[in-house]
Parts: sequence; C-alpha cells; structure tokens
Amino acid sequence: MNFIIKKKFFFKKTDFFNEFYNFKKKFFQKKTDFFNEFYNFKKKFFKKIKKNFFKKNGFF
Repeated sequence: MNFIIKKKFFFKKTDFFNEFYNFKKKFFQKKTDFFNEFYNFKKKFFKKIKKNFFKKNGFF
C-alpha cells in the first residue's frame, strides 16, 4: 500500500518537474528570440549610422 502511494506521489512530482522544465525551456526560447531580434535590430541600426557617418564625412 505504502509503495503505491509513494509511486503515485513520485509520478506527480515528475509531472510537475516536466511541466516546470517545459515552461523554463519555452521561457528561455522566448528570451533568446527576443535577444536575437534585438541583436539584429542593433546590427542594422549601427550599419545605417556607419554608412551615413562615412557618407557625410566624405569617406565614400
């Protein structure tokens, strides 16, 4: 009897941890997506600034 209760409890615990793990994974995925977007935006932005800067100062 005791064994069965422990087993059920253990399964519930693993379910909880799986849920938690999936949540964390999704959360970090979203975070990395956000950082990738931000990084790409920054790259484009700085490229534009550099181009304009060099054009204005007669490098090209």
